Amino acid sequence: METKTNIHLESGKKYMPYISIDFPNSAPIVQMLKDYNPIFICAGKQTDSFGNYIHFQEDPHKLYYEDIAKEVMTNSNVQTLFHRLKKSQGTIPIKMWRNHPSFNELFLDHSLVPKGFSPEEAHKLNSKFFQYQKLNGKVPIAKHKIVKTVDAIHLYDQLSNRAGIFTSLEYGGGGSGARLHETKQSFENYLSSITDESLIIAEALEVLSSPSIDILVANENEIFVYGLVDQWLNGLSCIGGKYPSSLHPKLKQDCFEIAKVVGKSMAEEGVRGYFSLDIVVDQNNNPYFCEINGRYSGTTGPRIWAMEQSKPLGYPSILDLEMMALENNSFNGFNLWPEPSLAWYKREIRTIVKGNINDIVVEEDISQVFKSGGIALLGRLPKNTPVGDHPKKVLGNLVGVAKDLDNLNYLANKSEEFINRYISFTN
Repeated sequence: METKTNIHLESGKKYMPYISIDFPNSAPIVQMLKDYNPIFICAGKQTDSFGNYIHFQEDPHKLYYEDIAKEVMTNSNVQTLFHRLKKSQGTIPIKMWRNHPSFNELFLDHSLVPKGFSPEEAHKLNSKFFQYQKLNGKVPIAKHKIVKTVDAIHLYDQLSNRAGIFTSLEYGGGGSGARLHETKQSFENYLSSITDESLIIAEALEVLSSPSIDILVANENEIFVYGLVDQWLNGLSCIGGKYPSSLHPKLKQDCFEIAKVVGKSMAEEGVRGYFSLDIVVDQNNNPYFCEINGRYSGTTGPRIWAMEQSKPLGYPSILDLEMMALENNSFNGFNLWPEPSLAWYKREIRTIVKGNINDIVVEEDISQVFKSGGIALLGRLPKNTPVGDHPKKVLGNLVGVAKDLDNLNYLANKSEEFINRYISFTN
């Protein structure tokens, strides 16, 4: 792949490469990691990168983790960087948006050390089968079965209701492995289209809301849960979120309790580090476990910057606490501080209408937006970039921050005007 680089290493400093498949979701995290001297390695043609970086000039929506892993292991610019870092600092800590089995070969070089889940740990944690088996009976989960695909059709009548039946493959984040089948014929057609040997089939809930929350585990007794967000869904795919959650206080507390049990259960399995949890709330206001994402979430960036605004003087950041958990299996006596009183939203910019990128009218640094309010655009693309050529293509993220939900809703309405200044549509 063609590569855009900006590498300036200073003598005596230690650096930490950060590997991600795309720019917009990871940019706020990389900014928060500035004290660790991150080197941002990702795909995308965005124009607003910062610091040291290596960007593969390819649309991330055309790539899989296997492609990123291969490029990291074979790209001459990356290999030159790793060689220089080995000579200057010996061990190279590697931070990742999400680790994956495709990176197994990378970590055969023991001078490269994952700061987070190893490929094997991430693969296990992201298994829906593992999650459902370990949490069944501990937290509320919709009635379900893990079955062989060839036997699944025979269970449709047993588990279906007026909404149909829900299925999930063992792997697939962001809703990519999940389906809702309203008819038996739809379910049968789907089963004939997949190659997975097994899957989860579950009673379909009539979903009122799908909040998410982040979890940080240091050990079985030190677990932080924070940042309950109302997700914005496009079908079963998350395209953003809003904070604070609009759920009833009792229901919020129920979600936090589920997250604590999930964190404790995963800690007992040896999990240490940062991951996110999705919950679904049915029409009767009953919360249910949905899935664990063994990585940062799409709303982790805004979460950590929001927490920075209420952080006590002299306290470490959320990502500093993550490093403590990974290195010491402890938060070193620090407690999680109260969440901020501000409100924020994050939404993906997508379009299925063909057009071209205009000049950017407004662009703000996310750290400044969280201090003073307003809108930040993360991941802006070069002028005249064609859009609308891929139904799931994310052109960037909008992050809005206000003092309360009323002002935030006004800001969210203004985001459409913001997008129209960013994209020139053609018919």
